Amino acid sequence: MLERGREFDPTRPEELDPRVVEAVVRLARLAESLGEVLRDCPDAGVRRSAAVLAARAHPVRAALD
Repeated sequence: MLERGREFDPTRPEELDPRVVEAVVRLARLAESLGEVLRDCPDAGVRRSAAVLAARAHPVRAALD
């Protein structure tokens, strides 16, 4: 996992507390699910926020899931 400011020294998932990793992955999955549900909302602000939320969750899932 790449952390801001430590791009040249990535943190491996094995180095993290498994409970924390599980919780963060669950939150990332939830964020992506909410992004999908809210994608069709008539309010443009909600759609934009949902897209940003899902986009921020993707790298977390790619690194840890």
